[in-house]
Amino acid sequence: MVYRKNTHFLLDKNINSYNKNLKNDDEIDTTNCWYVSPKSSKNHPAVFPEELCERVLKYYSFVGDVVCDPFAGSGTFGKVAKSMHRIPLLCEQNKDYVQNLKRSGFNEI
Repeated sequence: MVYRKNTHFLLDKNINSYNKNLKNDDEIDTTNCWYVSPKSSKNHPAVFPEELCERVLKYYSFVGDVVCDPFAGSGTFGKVAKSMHRIPLLCEQNKDYVQNLKRSGFNEI
């Protein structure tokens, strides 16, 4: 799910209202199907593939935007967001996952 404040219309209209000088690095893939290989981890049962995070961040945000992951889990989204110069806001209630996130460099969770 993607949330934007104060919008009663489709997200594309909101994105089009941004300054036209703001651009993402590459063209955005707006096809209906994305073929993304799954990822697994011994530390988390449902790890998001980095490619999926990159595509979602590229489509729904710009450099400098704050992006929220309400179920941070293994932190893949946050790591990719940082690498793409977004500001990740990670939320996680599982204490084991929080400790793993802190060990990987996310100190404020």
